[in-house]
Amino acid sequence: KRLTHPGGQWQNIPVSVAGRSSLNLSASYDALNPSMAFVGSDLWAAWSEKNAAGRWQIVVKCFCSGTWQLMATSINANPGRDAEAPMVADAGGMPMVLWVEDNGTGNRQLRSRVWNGSWGSAQNLSINNPGTMNASPVSVAGSGNRLTIAWRESTANNQFVYVRRYSGGPSGTWSSFESPAAPLNSDTGFTASSWKGTPIVAVDAAGRPYVLVTEGYSAGPSSTNTRLMHFNPLLGTWVDDGQINTPGKTVEDASMAIYGSKVYILHNEDNPSGTQNGNP
Repeated sequence: KRLTHPGGQWQNIPVSVAGRSSLNLSASYDALNPSMAFVGSDLWAAWSEKNAAGRWQIVVKCFCSGTWQLMATSINANPGRDAEAPMVADAGGMPMVLWVEDNGTGNRQLRSRVWNGSWGSAQNLSINNPGTMNASPVSVAGSGNRLTIAWRESTANNQFVYVRRYSGGPSGTWSSFESPAAPLNSDTGFTASSWKGTPIVAVDAAGRPYVLVTEGYSAGPSSTNTRLMHFNPLLGTWVDDGQINTPGKTVEDASMAIYGSKVYILHNEDNPSGTQNGNP
């Protein structure tokens, strides 16, 4: 739906559709994780939907020329494996979809495809390409040659936060900001008490990336540490802007937005009674 101005009324897309329209391929199967983004004047949408075989597929549609058009019933690297958590991005005038997909051995890997009249090959963006680590859903910001992603990869003993930037175009490449590339989080160890959240990325008007990293500590305490970091191109390194949450309190989720030269962060943390409160 879209919100009109003035008046503040929600309308279907397109407005000729009555009631609550569904974009599902089939109303008989579940659909999850919707994502959408404008690429030029076209609105692209992607989601994960079960097929008749019970496998989760990444489906893509485009609201082009005033109507929804099916662009893919599945962009999975392997339609016989489950895929989830798609994110739509502008890769420089053409849509890109990123998602995580099972590799057949019980681990999830980060994938992407670009549409340029047809879908390009599914790139494997996971740092651990052999597939022995699980990739988290990806956070996306920016577009074109400023398209930036952040995600987490984990094993039973270690968790690593990575950030990469796309060079733009249908055959662009992904590269790290720093050289040599290294995990962004300060504590890569993992125990039952060292929960680490999906990193959140945002890009300012100059193309500088900011990343929120939430992690516990492998050696304790059990509370989490949410820190803001940004990349300084003059230094060629990531700069730690400090801890966001109250020391000793646990954070589970956070969100970030940039307006002008200011970074806005909303996160939740526990209060003395043990419940979670939103704290901007």
